[in-house]
Amino acid sequence: MEHSKSQSSQPPPSSSKPKSDSVLDRIDRKRFEDVLRRRVCGDKIIKVKASKPRSEKILTLLITHQGPQTSYTEVVKRDELIKYGYTEWMELLELASKQTSTHSSELTCALHLLIKKVQRLDLVPKERPQHQSQRSSVPRTRRTRFQVDCEDVLVLDFGAGGINNSLPISVDSVQHKFISVPEHGMFYLDKNRKMYFQRTAEIPKAPTTHLVGLRQMCMSHQDLSREFHILIAMELLNR
Repeated sequence: MEHSKSQSSQPPPSSSKPKSDSVLDRIDRKRFEDVLRRRVCGDKIIKVKASKPRSEKILTLLITHQGPQTSYTEVVKRDELIKYGYTEWMELLELASKQTSTHSSELTCALHLLIKKVQRLDLVPKERPQHQSQRSSVPRTRRTRFQVDCEDVLVLDFGAGGINNSLPISVDSVQHKFISVPEHGMFYLDKNRKMYFQRTAEIPKAPTTHLVGLRQMCMSHQDLSREFHILIAMELLNR
């Protein structure tokens, strides 16, 4: 009797994964549950051009489809890629990866992030994108000043759009440190090892690419604030 009582009083084993992760995964899984069979347009994508006017913070995409009789083009914002399906992402990725402009590289990065997300959620096969395996057999060319990595694209948006990312006064600046006083937010380093501070109040003003980068940080460091992580995820969900 005493033995069973002592067993029942033991606390349940704690999960190594933060509770926020499962909540965010459920949100994403619901959003992308039909991503493998979903297509906004049944016609194949044959051309894409990315641009960003000076007054804009988000890429504008000209997506050309092969119609039954003649091709046609639609204009969408980069953030609208979330409504497209996996096969459309792959068609866009194949086209964008052959281009060398900075805007094309930003588009490639955004597509990679979407593909990795649905692969991590086991909603699509985890094989590497076909264009990657094809490129692996071709000698790598010298990187030009127009070609940037995904990390570079994320950093380009950090601090953009009039966001106040200056460091708070009288607080030790530590990478990934979250504080609630004197200001609510998180410290982070860019690729040049320069420290910034993302204020929670500034999250709604931040570009989407910037928020995606911050969320990746939160997912990679499970000791970060769950509240901060959820606020970023909810802001992305509402865009």
